[in-house]
Amino acid sequence: MFGEERVMDLLKNILSGMANTKATFDSGIETLISMASLPTRSDVTKLQRKLDVTERTLINLSRRIDRLAAAVERNNGTPAKSRTDDSD
Repeated sequence: MFGEERVMDLLKNILSGMANTKATFDSGIETLISMASLPTRSDVTKLQRKLDVTERTLINLSRRIDRLAAAVERNNGTPAKSRTDDSD
């Protein structure tokens, strides 16, 4: 019973050490990549998020343009009256 606990503690310590070593290694690699003026994984991730937002924005704008075009077409080619038009 006590032997199992010691083995489990030893495994826990080994795995913890491995995780710390990997984190240190990854940090070092990221620093080297940064010094070489290459994009890091975090740079690529940030860029991907920005691209996702841009893509969603373009999709929404495309839908709005389609709705506006349909409204113009329904009005026989004349633009729909603006909601903010106070010329009346």
